[in-house]
Amino acid sequence: MHLCNAYTLSLALRDADYRRIVDAGDLNFADGFPVAAVGRRRGHPSMTRRVYGPDLFLDVLREGVGRRTRHYLYGSTQAVLDLMKERLPRLVPGVQIVGAEAPPFRPLTPAEQAAVGERVRDAAADIVWVGLGTPKQDSFVADMRDALGVPLVAVGAAFDFVAETKPMAPAWMQRTGLEWLFRLATEPRRLWKRYLVGNTVFLWGVLSDELRLRRRP
Repeated sequence: MHLCNAYTLSLALRDADYRRIVDAGDLNFADGFPVAAVGRRRGHPSMTRRVYGPDLFLDVLREGVGRRTRHYLYGSTQAVLDLMKERLPRLVPGVQIVGAEAPPFRPLTPAEQAAVGERVRDAAADIVWVGLGTPKQDSFVADMRDALGVPLVAVGAAFDFVAETKPMAPAWMQRTGLEWLFRLATEPRRLWKRYLVGNTVFLWGVLSDELRLRRRP
């Protein structure tokens, strides 16, 4: 499962391999105000709002308490995961976190991938939450989905937001599609290219599609 925002789709426009990964997802949700708005315009009225990663993460954890759903956290850093393991039982009483690991900041070897799969299976996890950032997390989901046989959900920076190691945009900025501006202001060096270039490519893709659809007989 992938959460798609303007940056995700801008990458898919530029990278055919990444586009195939996203297209092959079991479920792709609009994690962005502009993506949901374009979806409604293109005939999907149910896309009334974005599917925000941190909200999806916490909502599913809460819903799974009564079902005794077993969750595995994969991604970010060990410091963030340690904070998550402290905070989640307070935020979601009864939640079952059966594993948490921070991978190295490089591609895994085949042997390392196999070892991750073995740890997830040994933990009897029902859902694996992946917080590696785009596009790394999407590649991990595609590589591991068939081997694990359980849902893998790529939730981006949700781990950092829940652990409160990064500030979350105010609700009004999220509702009005301005979260990107908040995040750019808080992490300009890391995110300037993502938002300034990525958003421009996304808008170009939307306009190109509009022109193509208008020319269609």
